[in-house]
Amino acid sequence: MIVDVYHDIVCPWCRIGKAHLDLALAGWEGEPVEVRWRPFLLNPEAPTAGGDLATYFRETKGVADPAPIFRRVEAAGASARLHFDFARARVGPTQDAHRLLLLVAPERRATVLDALHRVYFEEGGDLADHALLTDAAAEAGEDRATILARLASDEGEAELAEALRASQATVRGGVPFFVFDETYALSGAQPPETLRAAMRETVAARAGVGA
Repeated sequence: MIVDVYHDIVCPWCRIGKAHLDLALAGWEGEPVEVRWRPFLLNPEAPTAGGDLATYFRETKGVADPAPIFRRVEAAGASARLHFDFARARVGPTQDAHRLLLLVAPERRATVLDALHRVYFEEGGDLADHALLTDAAAEAGEDRATILARLASDEGEAELAEALRASQATVRGGVPFFVFDETYALSGAQPPETLRAAMRETVAARAGVGA
């Protein structure tokens, strides 16, 4: 089974959705599952040097007090054993971070994504910083010098642009957006049991029987 996950790295619900998917897969006893991470941009025009998230919500989303929003995410994250420090997270572009995920070995992408989530949501890291991106890749086993050189080039830019066009045409209802075997879809940071149910339904539908 193939599970395509459309996500943006600065989307906290996408981070929670990944944690839920990890738990769903840990409890899955069916056929092998391949997870493919598909890029999506929540804010394509994000400034290179952005301000803090609270200011961003007030100035661009019209949210006078974003604290309740942050608390809701923090509570959901805590249930998935994730920590969020919204006071440190900054607004910024994610194109190069998504490009990095295309450049690293497929079997290392989930690990690199976890590292990117950690440095952004917990450490206030700048996802446009090639040194930071390289550190995340090297932490997962990629060669540091090679990744830094590839990021400095335009490698992966055309592939990323095409993937982003496809995600805009595919995603309905926001991210994270899960697509099972290119047929059955779920939107939002669904709990592990819901994701496993979708996987069972996908297998059953392919076999032509009830879930």
